Amino acid sequence: MASRSYLYSIDKIPTDISSQVFDRRWLTESNYDIPLSHQILVSSNTRFCKSTIWESNKEISLIWDFKWWVEKLKLFFDLLRKKEICDRDEFFSLYVDTLEFLENIENQNNFILLEPYEVLDLEEDPDQSLQELFEDIELLQDEENLDKIAEDIKDDWKEILDISFWSNTLYY
Repeated sequence: MASRSYLYSIDKIPTDISSQVFDRRWLTESNYDIPLSHQILVSSNTRFCKSTIWESNKEISLIWDFKWWVEKLKLFFDLLRKKEICDRDEFFSLYVDTLEFLENIENQNNFILLEPYEVLDLEEDPDQSLQELFEDIELLQDEENLDKIAEDIKDDWKEILDISFWSNTLYY
């Protein structure tokens, strides 16, 4: 079985998985990776929270308010579109499909939650890897950093951004 990271919208901040009931809408998952698109979608006022899939006393997931999440990804898409990217037609098609899925009211909720720990658990020190992921995500808040990243990934955007799979049915 592959180790995955999961991204979904949720109605409240998880505090106790054993007693809380969530309105959770699955959005996407990725095998053995935490794609840049997932990181961008949680990259503003990000904070740690409890996991909804792992029983842990630690806050091992990342959450932020849903209101601005798609706007940050649109900004990054616009920065990337201005570059000389490979497979421009494929990018545009995936760009449209991604925004159509994410802007669908059925996929929206109060918060967006990233569950990365299944992937990070493969690392020597998962807690340190989670902290490093958080620090990397904080860098995505700055438009200048986003522009530099867009330039850096223009040839490998498909693998790094990973925007080819959006679904409300995941393999959880």
